[in-house]
Amino acid sequence: MKWIAAGLFAALALLPAFAGDFYVNLASQILIAAIFALSLNLLVGFGGMTSLGHASYLGITAYISALLTSRYGFGHGSAAILAIAGTTAMAALFGVIALRATGLGFLMITLALSQVLWGLAYRMSDVTNGDNGVIGLTRPMPFGISLESAPSFYWFALVVASMAFMMMTIFVSSAFGSSLKGVRDQPRRTEALGFHPWMIRWITFI
Repeated sequence: MKWIAAGLFAALALLPAFAGDFYVNLASQILIAAIFALSLNLLVGFGGMTSLGHASYLGITAYISALLTSRYGFGHGSAAILAIAGTTAMAALFGVIALRATGLGFLMITLALSQVLWGLAYRMSDVTNGDNGVIGLTRPMPFGISLESAPSFYWFALVVASMAFMMMTIFVSSAFGSSLKGVRDQPRRTEALGFHPWMIRWITFI
């Protein structure tokens, strides 16, 4: 299995040598979507919490990071930390609201919360620039390495996606991951064993 993973990573790393910029940029977007899918799989697949508002996290993080770097002069590193912290705080609040229900009720609450955020982003055009989006954005330069070219940005996205996959694998294989699966399958039995199902779901939600 390890050799298969290593071979797959090597094949993906060599992609820019055989593909043009269009396909390399497309592959970068696929890797970003894969990171998003990992988090959704944790919530739905391992946690059993079907959500229709998961994209709001990606949107809020993007808006915070974009606004901090383009309008307030923050560096990409500090903007990323603040964006993650702000999105986590929002998720903690939304989790308190959404986890008041389960099943269909939970699904509809997450949809409603995401629609509220969409409405705010659309209406607050002086902040978000409406449908046109935030302009004047630049790519980060981790360790002084430029990511302006399609291959360099692709390799950066590949490294981040690989790290996210490894961390997610470790997380779901941990004791907390086992308790999360227990809450998904048998919440009453898990609670009888001394676990707190609501708190486990809330931590996973954020």
